[in-house]
Amino acid sequence: MGEPVLLFAPETLNLAEVTRTLQVAKVARRSFECVFCSYDARGRNHAFIEREGFRVVPLEPQLSDERVERFWQKNRGEAIAQDYFSDAELEARVQAECALIRRLSARAVITGFCLSTALSARLARVPLVWINQTTWLLEYFQRFGTWPDAIDSPLSRLVPARLRDRMAARAAPFTFWTMNRGFNRVARRLGLSGFSGSELLEGDENWFAEPPDFSGLEVPERLAGRHDFIGPLFGGLPLEVPEAVRALPRDQPIVYFAMGSSGSKRSSHA
Repeated sequence: MGEPVLLFAPETLNLAEVTRTLQVAKVARRSFECVFCSYDARGRNHAFIEREGFRVVPLEPQLSDERVERFWQKNRGEAIAQDYFSDAELEARVQAECALIRRLSARAVITGFCLSTALSARLARVPLVWINQTTWLLEYFQRFGTWPDAIDSPLSRLVPARLRDRMAARAAPFTFWTMNRGFNRVARRLGLSGFSGSELLEGDENWFAEPPDFSGLEVPERLAGRHDFIGPLFGGLPLEVPEAVRALPRDQPIVYFAMGSSGSKRSSHA
């Protein structure tokens, strides 16, 4: 018999999720065969996975460029009214993942943001491990949430900032409801219970890629005994640093910032 298998399921069109899961897979390979799956028809980040010697299994339905843009719009909060996937697409993903889990006899699924695994792992009855952040939890938004830039406008600025932030924090459950609703419809169709709050982003085990107390949020009681703080996961990419970065003047302090893994060139230039 070969080594037991772990199925890694980042949403591979997201480079950040690929690099995070890769750091875990490079450690897990000491005891497991690590296999990745992907829905990205263009295989944007597959080379980083394959360079480390891991296999990438394509799953259907593959994401077209149009579907990728729709995913990012939802992920960036630009299209709150729409779902990440149609019910048919989501159910097809769940069935494809279940088939792969059975074929590999996978011991567990490890995801970064492949949302369909929240259903497929339960349906296949294997543990689901989320590499996530405490800043993704409902309780974080309720305590620290601020008015989102995506709906900022001259009209909204007439409302005092403190009141706007309070409104955003109270709206957090609704925001998660808009994320969960499509998944809950398909869950019911498959005979599974649905999700409330941030449960869609929580697994049987939750590995928070941050130091303890980093966000200032106490981990909710519901996650007691099924979470660990594994520290930051830094991607090591075989890429040259752009010349524009090398040429930055050094006579003033340099401030580093990130737009998030789902940021866009448009938002970074704003």
